[in-house]
Amino acid sequence: MHLQFHIGIDTLSWARHGATVTGLDFSPAAIREANQFARQLGIDDATFMVFRLDDARETLGDQKFDVVYIGRGALCWLRDLTRWASLCASLLKPGGVLYLEEVHQVRSMLEVVEQSGHKTLQPQYNPFSRDVVSDTASGSYADHDADTGTFAYHCWEYTFSDILNPLISEGL
Repeated sequence: MHLQFHIGIDTLSWARHGATVTGLDFSPAAIREANQFARQLGIDDATFMVFRLDDARETLGDQKFDVVYIGRGALCWLRDLTRWASLCASLLKPGGVLYLEEVHQVRSMLEVVEQSGHKTLQPQYNPFSRDVVSDTASGSYADHDADTGTFAYHCWEYTFSDILNPLISEGL
């Protein structure tokens, strides 16, 4: 199970090594892209579904998985890590593994700023704030030159304890 898989690249990498994979993401466009990649690669053992955190159990019924994988950069889009941790626990078979890859929040708060011909790293926001981070952007982390137009986004920054404590509370 790959939660918040975006366009399925990591998910399909697991499938290419023999895993039967399921990916959940909130974006129908991402699911279309993932299915297209799966077809291009000739992968039949990949299922991609639209989900929201609140309805994931309904989407999956009583399915359980050996591995629940969450890749880098997926958590900042979630407002409630307690519900997310509960979902992760409910998706795992007994003895299953939660595989979470994430980076320290300081990495995403620093931005390279050029002043008087010198580049410096400057904080763009307080990483310990519990407020939503709202900004505008264009392109995508997958393709900085993608013609997406300018769009608004909202995300949350979490400390490692913000991430780990709900998981520990769920026995993970």
